[in-house]
Amino acid sequence: RNYPFIGELIPIEWDLKTPVLNAANADELCQSRWDYYKDRPASTVNAAFHMQGACNPTLTDPSAAAYWPNCTNANNDIATGGVIAPSQTTKQIHRKGSNLIPLLKVIFKAKEEIRDLGLYFANSGAGASVNCPQVAFVANSPYVSIGCDWMKATNPYNKSKTIGTQEMINRCHGEGVVVNSRIYNPLERAWCQDQALHPDRFSVDVVADAWSNDDWLLFLGKTVYDRKSREFVVCIYIGIPLGSLDEAMMDVKVTNKTEVSTDAWGEIGTVIVSSVTTDRGSAIYESNLGLTKVKTKWTFLAFSELLPQAF
Repeated sequence: RNYPFIGELIPIEWDLKTPVLNAANADELCQSRWDYYKDRPASTVNAAFHMQGACNPTLTDPSAAAYWPNCTNANNDIATGGVIAPSQTTKQIHRKGSNLIPLLKVIFKAKEEIRDLGLYFANSGAGASVNCPQVAFVANSPYVSIGCDWMKATNPYNKSKTIGTQEMINRCHGEGVVVNSRIYNPLERAWCQDQALHPDRFSVDVVADAWSNDDWLLFLGKTVYDRKSREFVVCIYIGIPLGSLDEAMMDVKVTNKTEVSTDAWGEIGTVIVSSVTTDRGSAIYESNLGLTKVKTKWTFLAFSELLPQAF
């Protein structure tokens, strides 16, 4: 009954406030997640807002996380959506996203396994995000765009419309383009595409981290379409490092002689995490799980046929 909660407007991601995470406060503020955050400017005091081209106008070092060429205060003008991908909906997203920060912070603090979480908005094709905790995007960590032609698909809740308009698609980088993370657009990422195309599903996937090419994450999330307009609004993301799940697998073993594995749904049952093997990405029947390949493959295929009936 108290919603909407009108919260304080959150800062742009590079505008870090104290206390910034450091070795002295890490145990209190982020626990074991310090291994990730120790190499990047971050703060758990707040969440952060990101739009394309936001940057620190005082920086001149191209290697700095918040650097962008010819940056001015106009790059950070939320009312206009900045200068790289202006959008009239950016200001509204910033306002409503700020209202949800208490919820995001509670989830982050409650589950140490969660490295970060966020809301990634379509924002009229320009993309924008609310991320918890506040972390400065790393400009020298690029990603490869998948493009936005997928938004030409039929809206799953309104068959007379497409998911996105051509104007929205034109705001995206093309397929195969290497994109600087300071102009990150979630619509160009496969995980958000998959959510938007399948809004009836809760998305679970294992992907390489866009901000740290050496890390792999378990992605959890679900897309949201507006209840009234039926338009695509946002992709929801919760990121869990696979390393933390390896430890969790050991904790849930029933006895010392049992083994537990989590496998992705699909034809080959890709191994995500396991108490017995670190052979990620391989088919369940090709991994060293302590069973013969023939028996493991037969068992997996049998369960694959039964599960759709159960759900």
